[in-house]
Amino acid sequence: MLVVASEFGVCQVCFGTMKELNQLQQQHWPQASPVYKHALATYVAMLREYLAGARQQLPIPLDIHPTSFQAQVWAAVRAIPYGEVRSYSQIAGLIGKPSAARAVAQACAHNPVALLIPCHRVVAANGSFRGYRWGVQRKQALLKLEKQYSCNEH
Repeated sequence: MLVVASEFGVCQVCFGTMKELNQLQQQHWPQASPVYKHALATYVAMLREYLAGARQQLPIPLDIHPTSFQAQVWAAVRAIPYGEVRSYSQIAGLIGKPSAARAVAQACAHNPVALLIPCHRVVAANGSFRGYRWGVQRKQALLKLEKQYSCNEH
């Protein structure tokens, strides 16, 4: 997991192999160096707790710049309770654009902050685990983790 933050909040949360993450870092932030300020260390700790099933909420400030459509989609996705899923068409309906399921899928594919905007909770209308920017296996694992811990108080 690669976490990139500015002074305003988290800009990017990515998954991949060390090689993939190093390539992403070189491609998008070639001048950046690993600096662990208190806020970033706190954010990373919270993400690790989430992945360990010890945290269900991630109250981490974001420094992202979505289009107005992406902002609507991502707000609806952030409202999906831990351990639950919604379909792309349900999200489209929630934002008042019932015929925009494909556009919702595209907005999810462009989500720069995995977990913080939980696009892994969005599935196909038939419940299948269609595309996830970080891989369908990772999406399945995240949903399994949430289902396992959604009954627990954290």
